[in-house]
Amino acid sequence: MTSNQPTGPFPDPIVNETRVRHGGGADLIIGDRTKNDYINLTTGEVRVARIVEGVRLDTTQATPIVGRGILDDTYRLVRLYRTVAGKFFALNVEWADEFGIIGGELLHPIEDGHVLSVAQMYIGTSDTLAFLRDWYGGGWLPRDEFLARRWAAAVLSADSHETLFGTSDCGCMGKDPSGVPFIAHEP
Repeated sequence: MTSNQPTGPFPDPIVNETRVRHGGGADLIIGDRTKNDYINLTTGEVRVARIVEGVRLDTTQATPIVGRGILDDTYRLVRLYRTVAGKFFALNVEWADEFGIIGGELLHPIEDGHVLSVAQMYIGTSDTLAFLRDWYGGGWLPRDEFLARRWAAAVLSADSHETLFGTSDCGCMGKDPSGVPFIAHEP
């Protein structure tokens, strides 16, 4: 997988995040103060940095690509970021009022070969065209033509698919050469 050579400014991030407040209306701010974490679930501002596998992953120095915040029994905030060096990582926060932050590490590096699969889990069907056109087609993400075409074919109209990739009779929709599972769902 190779990356395009992007030009111009980053596209706008694709964000579908439910916001939450304390019962009294105050901002709901969580995070590990010993690590200088700041996660504001009311405004969406996130300041988290870690050294993972010898690399600094820092939400304040990276560009957000996609974000999703879901409230059910717990609140889950997931985001995909791109660093200045072109590396990718995910933020994964799960919070419950009575327990605080649930789970392990907040930041996880994402290998180039998995960036589209991770993004696919975070993006709703209605945002797929904009994501594939602006982020993938704009060269900001690693190339995985097979997965991108399969994803588009599963959720977009034929016209939108052909606008992104040209005609579909290229023979490239056959067997997945990577073995990476294809996910076609509305997160």
